[in-house]
Amino acid sequence: MYLAVCLLGEHIYAVAGRDNHGTVQEVERYEPRMNAWEYMAPLRKGVYAHAGAALKGKMYIACGRRGKSISQNCTTTTPPPTAGRTCRTALSTTPGTGWPL
Repeated sequence: MYLAVCLLGEHIYAVAGRDNHGTVQEVERYEPRMNAWEYMAPLRKGVYAHAGAALKGKMYIACGRRGKSISQNCTTTTPPPTAGRTCRTALSTTPGTGWPL
């Protein structure tokens, strides 16, 4: 799966990665009080084998791979708004645009 997982505030974020179909750009957030995952705005481009961390209310996503190329980008962001739908599992395959990286 090669995804980044971050704890930010009271939520757990699963950021991009890979699934059986290739690289994904989705970002999903787990709400422990509701025991539910929800879709967030996705990354602009899919990435996997990347690192993620949270510090002082911001999420940092660094490097990773896109296909055979290696990304040396690092981005910091506050979480974007939700995409307005809930999901059952992490790392879906809904395309979109959103976070930089």
